[in-house]
Amino acid sequence: MEDADYLPVRRKINKYYVSPENVVSDPVPLGPIYILRETKPPFTSGIAALNLTEAATAIRQQAYRPFLIQRMAKQDAYFLATMRMMTRSEAFTLTRPMGFAALPKVLDQLQAHWREVGLV
Repeated sequence: MEDADYLPVRRKINKYYVSPENVVSDPVPLGPIYILRETKPPFTSGIAALNLTEAATAIRQQAYRPFLIQRMAKQDAYFLATMRMMTRSEAFTLTRPMGFAALPKVLDQLQAHWREVGLV
């Protein structure tokens, strides 16, 4: 990056805009959607499928700045986007302990799940 001339994202912050080398205009496949949840009662560690209603609710709760959906009157658009996602994928909860010590076990669970759903 030292040799290139990048535009700063904001002054006085060491953060720069980098143009992507490639641009893909076609939609890419969507894999499983995981809603992260901490292992604490009543939840136990693991991966569980969500039905359509649970998935739509969970995805809405994961929205970036969800209060903006209503303020910008985008409820219909957000709902339709969620439904498009659900026609292309499935949603699951991934309940796991917090902290890096549990990460290897969580990765093993994810890899096993990916094999189970035919992703790998």
